Order: sequence, then C-alpha cells, then structure tokens
Amino acid sequence: MGILNQKQGSHPIADLYTAVTRQARQYIFFHDYQVPDTPQGRFEMLALHLSLILRRLKFLRPEELDNFRNLSQKLCDWIVADIEESLRAMPVSELKITRHLKRYMEGFYGRLIAYDKALELDDKDMLEQAIRRNVYGLVDKISEDTVKGLVGYTCQTWDWLQETSMPQVIEDLKRDG
Repeated sequence: MGILNQKQGSHPIADLYTAVTRQARQYIFFHDYQVPDTPQGRFEMLALHLSLILRRLKFLRPEELDNFRNLSQKLCDWIVADIEESLRAMPVSELKITRHLKRYMEGFYGRLIAYDKALELDDKDMLEQAIRRNVYGLVDKISEDTVKGLVGYTCQTWDWLQETSMPQVIEDLKRDG
C-alpha cells in the first residue's frame, strides 16, 4: 500500500507494518494456499496477518507493557492512513474515497473480530468458516485441504506469536518477512 513507499523504515510502526505486509505477500499464500493474487486477495492476507499481530498485542507480558502498550492503536491508525492513501491514488472522487475507506475498515474490523473470536475459543471450525468466507469468498472452487492448510498455518502462527516476545516477533518479522 502507498504510505510504505514514503515512510518505510522511518518509523517503528512503518517497520512493523512493512514486515507484516511482506509476510502477507509471500508466494506460498498465492500458490500453495491458492489465495487469489488480486487486490482483494492481498487485502485478505494482510488482514489475516494483522489480526494475528493485533491479537498478540492484546496479551502483552508485563515486561512488554512499557514499550508496546500503545502499539495496537498506532498500528490501526497506520492501517487506516495507508488504505486512505492508496484510495487517494486512484482516480475517484472524495465522496467515493470516504465510502470505500469506510467499507474497507468495516470489513477489516469484521475480520479482526471473526479471527480473534475463533482463536479465543480455540475453535478451528469457526476459524475455517471465517477464512473460507473472507479469504476464499470469491473463489468458485477450493479444496478442503487448501482451506485446512491455511487454517493450520494461521494456528501455527498464533502459537508462535504466543510463545515469542514482542521484541523477538518484530525482529523476526523484519528479518524474515
């Protein structure tokens, strides 16, 4: 998305957002997991990955509170600004930008809630339904194994995030993303 081009590396939130974006755009998602390589498919993968990071930020450890307490809000503000900037780069009116931004943000927050609830309940069926509805909603045919593979990836990523300190999560994402 647009804001990264101008601010990449100049801000800790930019570094995190850039790293999460790179992870969400890995080839495996669009090839092995058959996520459509379209703006909507890329949005879905970014929403899934950001939901995992935002969920992890809800469960900061005591030693992480001082450094990461406001990171969730700052990251959400960054997401809104980035989507808005991307919409402004399109040849559409201000009114349409506002409508599109509202639609994207409602969709994004709806996905956050759905993924968060499924992970909170440790309900793989609920997570599968949310991934099927959001990530594969516009795909005519998708195999059960493919959907279950993305659900498995999501669960493994959540397990890793729970076990890993936030400084290490950020460092690993910046290095590997």
